[in-house]
Amino acid sequence: MGSISASKDAIHQEHLEACEVDQIGDWALVTVPAADINLRSALVSYMQHTGAGLSSREAEDWLVGEGLESSAYPEARKEEGVLAKIENWMGSSVPADTILCKSGMNAFYASFQAVNDLQVPKGRTQWVTIGWLYLDTMKIMARYQRPGCGHVSFSWTEDSGEILRYLSSEGHRIAGVVMESPTNPMVWTPDLENISSVCRRLGVKLVVDPSLVSPANVDVSPWADLVPCSLTKYAAHSGDVMIGSVSVSMDSPDGQYLASRVRHWAQPPYAGDLERLGFLLDGAHSILDQINRNTCRLVSFLESHPRVDVVRWAYHAASAASFRRIARKEDVPGSVVSLRLKDGFARFYDKLRVFKGPSFGTAFSLVCPYLYIAHYDLVSTPEGCEAIRAQGLFPDLVRLSVGTEPIDEQIEVFREALES
Repeated sequence: MGSISASKDAIHQEHLEACEVDQIGDWALVTVPAADINLRSALVSYMQHTGAGLSSREAEDWLVGEGLESSAYPEARKEEGVLAKIENWMGSSVPADTILCKSGMNAFYASFQAVNDLQVPKGRTQWVTIGWLYLDTMKIMARYQRPGCGHVSFSWTEDSGEILRYLSSEGHRIAGVVMESPTNPMVWTPDLENISSVCRRLGVKLVVDPSLVSPANVDVSPWADLVPCSLTKYAAHSGDVMIGSVSVSMDSPDGQYLASRVRHWAQPPYAGDLERLGFLLDGAHSILDQINRNTCRLVSFLESHPRVDVVRWAYHAASAASFRRIARKEDVPGSVVSLRLKDGFARFYDKLRVFKGPSFGTAFSLVCPYLYIAHYDLVSTPEGCEAIRAQGLFPDLVRLSVGTEPIDEQIEVFREALES
């Protein structure tokens, strides 16, 4: 585990009292009884969903310090001014306290628990989620909810009226609302302005994650109480740093308290990860600009190709107006494009000469069958597929993350796969 405090929280949340914990430097070794598969599974789930595991750079440095490795992997790092660079990347247009976390999921976990600390003692025990959320976000809300609490989910919709009516009628017992803006993988942007207005009037805390397109492309800070974000995406564009942050609005009536509770729950990043991010951030804006340009060009090609049935991206007509309200300027879609073919899903995926991987926001292009990776339990059964379709998704979705490669060459790569 990344720290003693994380191991203690894991033991509490997952009922791991039979495990042993040993502190080794700044991190913890948790030993599970050999025969207890369930305890091992619970510990792995905690590390995955909360993002509180040990940094690979920290583990490497420990191995070097113990003489078990001769040296650390050589890489460029920058130590000075990292927090200022991150605050510039987050670009909050309201006064905000930015708290660094070990990962993007740890940023959400800390935000979720901080809001619970504020709201549950007031009898606010209901959470609301809007749109299809990232898998670990769903798991955190289901697995680490406080006793007696629950949540209600709304699928993505062009009409936010149903959501607003529910918030207005049940607001007195709602702790918070969680959304991604835009959502993953359908790249749908909720009606953030109107949802925020109702939340603030009723004392409901709004948690908005802009990771899919990056906070450098959009500004959700005027409407959100907390903005958890994965800096693994776009900021760490080489794909070799896990790190996150939470920006807590100081315009929120409870901003100071929420920031203090986020700090309590968050696992701070390892110094080596911060220094690597400090180096990568120097080139992140120019790389993001190239990604934005390439995405616009690739989408234009895909939308015109006869074998492509659906193309979802930030400027899709379903929520383009909402996206433009949070976009910092024109033509900033980020890297993510989700598409559905009229036929030949498996053949296209196999023939496409693009790196296969589940991340996004890297300088190099990636592609994955997103729902097969994140929700295989659903796509592998007829009932699960029906549940996916009910949420406005489709099982054979292909999610692209557009990189910085020469776009004319990339278009030809996609043409080749589509026409194979």
